[in-house]
Amino acid sequence: MIIESSAPTRVDLAGGTIDIWPLYLFHPGAATVNFAINLRAHCRIETRDDGRIILESRDRKVAFETELAAIEDLVREERLELISKLVHFFKPTTGFHLIANSEAPAGAGLAGSSALNIACIGALNHLVGNRYPASRFITIAANVETTVIRVPAGFQDYYSAFYGGVSGIHFGIDGIEREMLDVEMATLERRIAICYTGEPR
Repeated sequence: MIIESSAPTRVDLAGGTIDIWPLYLFHPGAATVNFAINLRAHCRIETRDDGRIILESRDRKVAFETELAAIEDLVREERLELISKLVHFFKPTTGFHLIANSEAPAGAGLAGSSALNIACIGALNHLVGNRYPASRFITIAANVETTVIRVPAGFQDYYSAFYGGVSGIHFGIDGIEREMLDVEMATLERRIAICYTGEPR
């Protein structure tokens, strides 16, 4: 079986770190605005019959192998740490080769890791029989990434990766709500230029 999933990266227009819990609780009316762009993160899973797990990042040129019997060890794996922790969370029962690739340069400030997170969650969830409804993906993504970066993760990046388009994301005591903003995409595209200097942010 082959499973393919992808998610877009984003440009942040307003809000920034106000999307981190509990910071937004101290700022009534906190909101962020962002829009997805067509630089995507991709996840491809090819199942295997031999119980082996191969995790590979094409853009980072990193790969390693383990086996289903050692899946618990992935929670401590530092190579491809985000992907390893996602695999540990989903705990597939079949061998597979996971290939990740990001079109956005590492450290470009376009939320490439969050897009990859959502793409991998979509593929891994399908691999385990759609164990979780899609409405849980953002929570899973934020919680797993928090264990990787060891500080609270912001939420806005996952919303753009999950929904695409232009988003107004509102943060409050009763939760987080995404508003789809009615923006003519062709007009937005004409007014935005994204340049990469070759250096991480």
